[in-house]
Amino acid sequence: MHTLFFTEKFYPETVDDKILDMFEPDDVRYLDQYRGRDNSDEVYDWKMDFYARMFHPRARMAEAKKNIGRESERYNSIREELQKVEDERHLA
Repeated sequence: MHTLFFTEKFYPETVDDKILDMFEPDDVRYLDQYRGRDNSDEVYDWKMDFYARMFHPRARMAEAKKNIGRESERYNSIREELQKVEDERHLA
């Protein structure tokens, strides 16, 4: 549904309404949501509209980073540790 819905947003009248209706779930809020941390039930609603999310990636990242900052810090810490291991391998 996600792919069909956004294809129709980008290219109106591309996906037949009958097809969209066949796959449309009762609740489509997930189309304007994103997950927080990996393996968690955290879900956030986008404050930006669809077009802003697609065409203004820096603004999209800034909004998401407010909510998932801790996850971003954890990811960067892991990335730095992996880089250290990789650097040590090259020095050995």
